[in-house]
Amino acid sequence: MGIRGVFLGIVITTGSLLAQDAGTPAAPAAPGPEAPKKEAAAGGYAVDSGTKVPLALINSISTKHSAEGDRVYLETVFPIMVNGRIVIPPGSYVAARSRR
Repeated sequence: MGIRGVFLGIVITTGSLLAQDAGTPAAPAAPGPEAPKKEAAAGGYAVDSGTKVPLALINSISTKHSAEGDRVYLETVFPIMVNGRIVIPPGSYVAARSRR
């Protein structure tokens, strides 16, 4: 697959991990007018699925020496905002595993 496949797997895995938070309720598939009220009442924020989170590699990836399942460390480059509030600040660390 090469480095593109590994990087794509990391981005997809990381994006789905960042979009999930055990402490906040999951966002409904089709948000209606009641959804923002419930979210605000709970005091939590949820990042919409499919939100692009720009990441920078902290450690290098080598196709010669890396194997499937190796840990890859990244950090966020820009803040991610929801309703005018920063929910993922820049410099947040992300850990992922490489896939084929």
